[in-house]
Amino acid sequence: MSDASQGASQGASAGPEEQVGQTDGSAASDTSKDPVSVLKRKDFVDLVVAKSGMKKRDVRTALDATLSVMGDALRDGKTLSLSAQAKIKPVKQNPFGQGTVVTTKFRMKDEVPTEGGPGLAEDKQSG
Repeated sequence: MSDASQGASQGASAGPEEQVGQTDGSAASDTSKDPVSVLKRKDFVDLVVAKSGMKKRDVRTALDATLSVMGDALRDGKTLSLSAQAKIKPVKQNPFGQGTVVTTKFRMKDEVPTEGGPGLAEDKQSG
């Protein structure tokens, strides 16, 4: 197994607050030097707030609900076809601690259109 795939497999079992590829637990500040970078929840929320204009607390609530629904669907063996740009398919499941590790195949197009608003709901209404 290559170093990159070992790091990826370790990332699947790492807790949400652990830094994959970091031995001292510090956050990676320059992703170009670290082959495995982690986007923390706080940073993810900040990016969604900046892109959508939504309030931070609303983004946190939506993120928690989205991840819960996605986790339940993948655990049930359902493929998620989220848009024309992305598809997530569960490949295998293994019990891990008090939960389950779901290995997925994630397919996405190279170019995702950024024009037309922040969300799919607005795109459907305008078309």
